[in-house]
Amino acid sequence: MSLTKVSNAMLQSGPISVFDFMTPAEVYAVQNNSYGGAVTHVTDAVEAALVASQTQLVIAPAGTYNLRRTLRSALKIRLEGEYEATRFKLIANDNAGSHLLSIDATGGVYPLDTINGTCLKNVILDGQGLCADGLYLHAVISSIFENVMATNVTLSGIHLAWAQVCTFINPICSHNHENFTTFPEYGILVDGARPSSANTFLNPILEKVMVSGFKGPSLATSTIISGTSEGNRECGIDIGGTAGCGYNTIVGMDLEVNKYCDIAVRYPSSNNTFVNCASGYLSGDVQLLGAAYTKFLGGAYAGFNIDASSYFTKIQDAGVASSESTIETAYGDGSTTLAANTPIGTGLVNDLNAAGFNIVDNVRDNTSNEIVRSDRQDYRTNLPVSGAATVTVDAAKTNCVEILHTTAGLLTIAAPLNPLDGKELEFIIHNATGGADPVTWNAVFSEGTWAAAATGSYRVATFRYSRTYSVWRLTSSTTFDIATY
Repeated sequence: MSLTKVSNAMLQSGPISVFDFMTPAEVYAVQNNSYGGAVTHVTDAVEAALVASQTQLVIAPAGTYNLRRTLRSALKIRLEGEYEATRFKLIANDNAGSHLLSIDATGGVYPLDTINGTCLKNVILDGQGLCADGLYLHAVISSIFENVMATNVTLSGIHLAWAQVCTFINPICSHNHENFTTFPEYGILVDGARPSSANTFLNPILEKVMVSGFKGPSLATSTIISGTSEGNRECGIDIGGTAGCGYNTIVGMDLEVNKYCDIAVRYPSSNNTFVNCASGYLSGDVQLLGAAYTKFLGGAYAGFNIDASSYFTKIQDAGVASSESTIETAYGDGSTTLAANTPIGTGLVNDLNAAGFNIVDNVRDNTSNEIVRSDRQDYRTNLPVSGAATVTVDAAKTNCVEILHTTAGLLTIAAPLNPLDGKELEFIIHNATGGADPVTWNAVFSEGTWAAAATGSYRVATFRYSRTYSVWRLTSSTTFDIATY
């Protein structure tokens, strides 16, 4: 074991350097990545610095720190390297550790056995294929990890076995950033019997791992913001699978070229929200596999595959990457060709463009999955009609139908296409025939007593659809004529 040189900084409360724990030969080996002879590794010095970091900030200058065993701490540490220049590299694993750096409060019984206040910045954790994880966290709370890059590990770059209220800024596990010599299964892995909650992942860079860029079976009430997870063998983001997983928000992630799909949400998991994520390029459909209360607000996706046990899915203002179209054009009111109108009824409650969406095996008997197009919720359809005519409206495209009946003849209001449970539909019927204007409503309308307006006037009727009874119920109507101007 090397001797430790005591510096003035070590006797004070200011930052100290890992080099303060090394001999000149060890410092030279680190700075020049030149090991051999009497210096083959600097494990003892780094371990001593790690202990010191429990009480004061330790700086790890640029260089390559060869290690022969897992670095472990059961208390908080404060260690800061130089960005993309401080590398801790495992060259052997004498203690057969599963991690390169383990921060683990053994026992992890909240709130007694937890680690609070760790700060780790600007380090590269290079496992050289000799450990499962780059960084392993258990019972770690209220800590910051910034510019931590993990590479050449067999399981995951960063592994949260249980962490809460931690912030990860620019975590990196990427073959694009630095070529792997050993490919990890996951960039970030969040698992464990106790969910990891209230964590924030800002600008993660997770690329070309063997399974999923972000795997979170135990992820809860956490946020992933504005990064990338692409080119992975299975999924970009794969969450769910453990009780307690849910209430996560994923914002502005760039997801593409993931072989199986960009997004998978599994049972059990609920109340996960994806906001303005860009996905779908050379990737499969979003997979909802027993997911509950999943929301997609804006963004672009290859499509959606919602299985039989998923429910209360909400898709609002989302684009379809396969046709570069929005939900609106997927219904056929734009450039996209509308697929045959085969009501799927038990899945997403309107017909979808088959080129953009794949709804399979959805046999759950409810109307809980919903597509919302907020820019069309108050869209008005104007229909000039003459003589005897039948009017059929598409409830997926409008909330208000204004009919101007110009010449006499029986006006028939047919059953609307694509009814949605709870959908409200307003009819404004103008009589410009110069005489009586009889109106017949389809049997799906429970219109009560309807009296057509006198010529030169109009009347209004508003209906709300009940899927339970397959009927449009009258909710309001005018009982007097209103002059048409």
